[in-house]
Amino acid sequence: MLGGPSAPVQEPGTVGVQIETPHLAPASDANAAASARAVEAITLPESDRETVGSSASTVLWPLEVRLELVKPSDAPTRDGIGRTPAPGSGATARLTGRIGAKVDRGAQAEIRFIAGPNAGRTLVTDSEGRFGATNLYPGLAIVDVTGPGLVGARRELRLRQRREAVLNMGFGRLGAVQGQVLQKSTEPVEGAVVTIDGHETQTDAGGFFYLGSLASGQSFIEIEKPGFASQREMVNITANATMPAGRLKYVLEKGGTLVLTIDGNTGGPGPVEVWLASGAPKRLSGYPYWKMNPILLQPGEQREIPDMPKELVRVQAWRTGAVCNPESRNVNMRATARMPLTIELRSAEKIVGRVLKEGKPVAGALVVLEAPDRVQASLRHYRQPATFLESGFMPLGPEAVQETTTDGLGRFVLSAWRDGSNARYITATSKDEKFVATRLLDGTDRDISLDLSPREDGRGILTLDLSDRFQSLPVVWTMNGEPGPDLLLPEGEPLEFEGLREGTWSVEVKWSAETLLAQPSVEVTAEGTDLPVTLPEDAIVGQDEEAWLRAGRDYPY
Repeated sequence: MLGGPSAPVQEPGTVGVQIETPHLAPASDANAAASARAVEAITLPESDRETVGSSASTVLWPLEVRLELVKPSDAPTRDGIGRTPAPGSGATARLTGRIGAKVDRGAQAEIRFIAGPNAGRTLVTDSEGRFGATNLYPGLAIVDVTGPGLVGARRELRLRQRREAVLNMGFGRLGAVQGQVLQKSTEPVEGAVVTIDGHETQTDAGGFFYLGSLASGQSFIEIEKPGFASQREMVNITANATMPAGRLKYVLEKGGTLVLTIDGNTGGPGPVEVWLASGAPKRLSGYPYWKMNPILLQPGEQREIPDMPKELVRVQAWRTGAVCNPESRNVNMRATARMPLTIELRSAEKIVGRVLKEGKPVAGALVVLEAPDRVQASLRHYRQPATFLESGFMPLGPEAVQETTTDGLGRFVLSAWRDGSNARYITATSKDEKFVATRLLDGTDRDISLDLSPREDGRGILTLDLSDRFQSLPVVWTMNGEPGPDLLLPEGEPLEFEGLREGTWSVEVKWSAETLLAQPSVEVTAEGTDLPVTLPEDAIVGQDEEAWLRAGRDYPY
């Protein structure tokens, strides 16, 4: 039986191993899975079958189970609004990969999103270094890869709607990068900060830099020096090699100064958020805007943003309860020039409310107002096509999602949405995450109350009734792309997942590249849902010693 505690709000369910004395199954890789199709299974004598217990198995290739939440059944509804997509409907980008400590060993690692629409989310590898997710927001992203004994890495990802991106990395064979930073093509720049793959150094008197112990693959370099516009560029790191001297040369140019002024004190609480990006959305800028965003300005403040690149810069501003004029403006920056821009705050409609528990105000509760499809709401806000999200490390716009916390009296203030859509979800969560309230709002709601109640664990149960077996079966499984712990399922037992979020799930079961079950729409309820799975004979009787040796594994007997 698989089960576990309830998941955070954004997760559909949780699964943890509850099998008595479970054992991890040997993980399969691509080459091994391909060779499995040619393996001849053996039939054990009856006497031998009786000796096969749950602690060992001759089945070499694991049963693969993929579960994906399609639509939860517990999303709030409201008369007069009609059918509304569930929260998170726009999160359709997929990511999969493996992190290796050595060529043949997976790494314990975290993949943390630090820029882009998924910033703040963290994925964790399993015992074989595998990781994944099927519910990410599309757009450019930067991730940090860290783990015990790893030198660490920083990579760029391009996530697209309903497509899968792959990030495979190995820390067993490291490389080194060297180069030179110049100005005016020939003069060396001393003291420039050079960052490659998340590792930092400075240039010497000759403008030279060197960084070793870098994970191989495509990463990016960023160069910063006061008085010059920063640069960002992709760079390839070769395993067990050093970049040849003289190959990488970067020429810094003088930047301009953007002078931002906030006029007025309308809206709030909170500062004005200013986001900068390239004004040419069809190409990726060579300037690291992601490091400076967002810029937080107080009403009436004037601030100089020095060393901006010589290019068209898009300036976007937002404040709770206010309309910024202009909300978006392109500024043509020029080297050494000062370019002023005044942002005027005008009054806008607000959503105000209180968070209560048993009639008493709740301080410090997190309140989130989100569009059912954050991606489409963001594109309406930016007035851009879907490819716009891939032009920079853009956040989801304020029309897509807003967050705030309640004050000492349980009060909160948010901006009313203005994109013409008819609904938003609002969720309040207590500090300890044990209490929650969710409502569906229409375009007329302005003063609301959210009454917290205990968070309910996922109650859905899904059981895979497998063919009769006389020995354990290795199982690997993922939920929304994220791998769970590998296990050996004892003979005679079904594979049961509990603690799932009730609703519609997609279920796929494979063994040795053969699809055994593929149902895109399965209703999972608290009463339980059973699905029969017929195993091929090879998944029951297992493989012989020769097959295990060809796969590079030790035979269990």
